[in-house]
This record gives sequence, structure tokens and C-alpha cells, in this order.
Amino acid sequence: MGLFDKLKSLVSDDKKDTGTIEIVAPLSGEIVNIEDVPDVVFAEKIVGDGIAIKPTGNKMVAPVDGTIGKII
Repeated sequence: MGLFDKLKSLVSDDKKDTGTIEIVAPLSGEIVNIEDVPDVVFAEKIVGDGIAIKPTGNKMVAPVDGTIGKII
């Protein structure tokens, strides 16, 4: 289950309404197609679909309330 699948399950109509979930970009920058990332694992979506962000700042935050456990 990839990140987007987990996020979809959080907002799925199959569950009771538990309130509002705010999702923010983890960092400021330019959105890049995942296929244009120079790492074949991401570019070929081996770890799942997504986007890439070419950072313009030096601050990273969690996209939801939580803790970043791993940065690749």
C-alpha cells in the first residue's frame, strides 16, 4: 500500500466521518513528474505512483500530523 492509497483510505466514504484532514506539501518547490526523476525505482513507479518536488527552500514538514520516519 503506497502513500496515496493510505491517504485515500483516510478520506474514504467507507468510513465514518471523523472530521477534517489537512494535507500540505512537505516542502516548497517545483512539482516534477515522477517519470522525470533520475532514480529508476521512482521513475518506473516500482514503489508506487506519486510526484516529485524539486526543493526551493531548506525546510521540510510532515504532510499530515505525524513524524517523518524515513527520508530517501
